[in-house]
Order: sequence, then C-alpha cells, then structure tokens
Amino acid sequence: MNSGEYISKLDLIGLFWTQKDDDHPKLVAIGIIRHVNKEFSNAFMGAGTLARYAGLGKTDRVWLALKALEKEHGFIARANRSNGQSNTYRILPQRSLTLLRQSTRPGNVPVMLPETHP
Repeated sequence: MNSGEYISKLDLIGLFWTQKDDDHPKLVAIGIIRHVNKEFSNAFMGAGTLARYAGLGKTDRVWLALKALEKEHGFIARANRSNGQSNTYRILPQRSLTLLRQSTRPGNVPVMLPETHP
C-alpha cells in the first residue's frame, strides 16, 4: 500500500459488501477477511467454514468462489499447507481497493473511500 494509506478489515468488508456482483465470492472474501491478521495474511480456515459464511451447502461452490477471487479478480493469494491442513489465504488489499474503486459495472454502488485515515 502507499505510504500513509491505511485500510482496515472493516473497510474492506464494507467495500465487498456494497458490490452487486455474485454474492458467493464476496461472502467468501468477507469470511477470509474475518480471519486474516493485521497484515491481511495468515488466514487458514477450511472450505466448510467458508461455505457456512457464504450460506453454501457444498464446498465445491466455495472452490469456484476462491478461484474467482484468486485468478479472475486478484483479490486473494492462496498457499498450500501440508497434506490434510487448510490452505492459507492472504488478502491483497491494494489490488482489492483498486478494483473495487474502479468498478463501473451497471448496478454497482459507487465506492467512495478516503485515501487515508486520520
């Protein structure tokens, strides 16, 4: 992030929440944000937990949402842990802010967030 620019977990949740896109990826993103540390990294929860957050009955839809967040949008980075353990996720806040601020799709709520916090 730019020096002097600060974004909180709550700010990011608010940005994702206002988007009119498909609810599943945004709810999965909010679930990840809920678990990250103050550096927006080291979130490790299972697909079942993310499915619960997003109101999904099956984890295969969570994997599709994760793929969209990682590959299509660039909002998250995923790292595999050892066999049998949940992946570790990192939110890419600057990428998320940039893309959410530039969102011009019809029906999206304009995102206005100050560049810096006092």
